Amino acid sequence: MFQMVQDRYYIPSFVYDITAVFDRKVESIKAYSSQFHSQNYDQEEPQTYISTPEFLNSIIGRHAMFGKMIGVGYAEGFISEKMIGVADVDSLIQKDT
Repeated sequence: MFQMVQDRYYIPSFVYDITAVFDRKVESIKAYSSQFHSQNYDQEEPQTYISTPEFLNSIIGRHAMFGKMIGVGYAEGFISEKMIGVADVDSLIQKDT
């Protein structure tokens, strides 16, 4: 089982290029305006850890940092407590960094 690195920093076991879908991911997060920071956020609602503008900025920054590690725009990091095995070494793509 893989666990996605979200807002806490963990060194990922591997990262996955999400550049092609990154804008859609951010729009999906913003669609949950009652949970995450939004221009339409009701100021009378209690502020939470994920409803601050800094939270979304940290998510965007983390994906950019992981992307830089493999030479792409954005990537998601995953951690695994077990050894990751592959059946085909050719399926591993080396990105120049």
